[in-house]
Amino acid sequence: MKSIWIGAETKNLAYIHPFRPGAALLAAGGFAEMAMAAGKLPEEERSAYRALQRALRAWLGDVDGGRLRQIVDVEFDQCLALHGHSPRTKARDCALSCAYLQIRCVLPKVRDALPGLLYSDGYLDMDMPEMLELGKRSARLNKTSTKVVTLRLVRLEALALRPWSQQQVASDRMPWTRSFDDKPLEPRLRPAVLELAIGARWEWAQVHGTRMLRVRGDNTLTLRLSEEEESALQPFLAASSGPDAS
Repeated sequence: MKSIWIGAETKNLAYIHPFRPGAALLAAGGFAEMAMAAGKLPEEERSAYRALQRALRAWLGDVDGGRLRQIVDVEFDQCLALHGHSPRTKARDCALSCAYLQIRCVLPKVRDALPGLLYSDGYLDMDMPEMLELGKRSARLNKTSTKVVTLRLVRLEALALRPWSQQQVASDRMPWTRSFDDKPLEPRLRPAVLELAIGARWEWAQVHGTRMLRVRGDNTLTLRLSEEEESALQPFLAASSGPDAS
């Protein structure tokens, strides 16, 4: 993909409606994690993309136009360089698209601060439809249902007015790297899996002497499980914050 510098003053850098920059940044970083996990990218590449996400998270907590230019020149360029020297795969292309999206997400914060911004052809006008499509691409690669992607986006947007540190914790609790497909499950189990997918915690509880699964998220669900149902849920429980989580 060809990269170019253009004058920021010549383009409309509106918010990714209806997302606020922080929620959009966290979602884009999550999409990258999904793609990298699906493609089993080497640690060097994963580290580069995670460094970009960390740098942008830190920057969003202390907005400075000049520092963003540094992030583009260092952390972003490292992602670009690694992609250029690696075999092309769908997962790699998707991860790089997510890196571009992360830069795009934070532009509203500095629309008047920078003389120019880095873009790839076709990414300048990335907006909500393109963001959703990128999320779906990551989900297909990672064998995660699009319903889960949508719920994660809704969850992050709902938290967008909370302190930035709380938003980051909520995103980090979402098991982005693990496959989350509720469709093969029995209907009564799907609500619990969807809660786990957006960061809910779970525990085993004794209710009137019966061992029950309790899932605590936006909603609290308590389920009595058969051996077959517990076995079906085990991969999702293993991927989520369990009883020992802090």
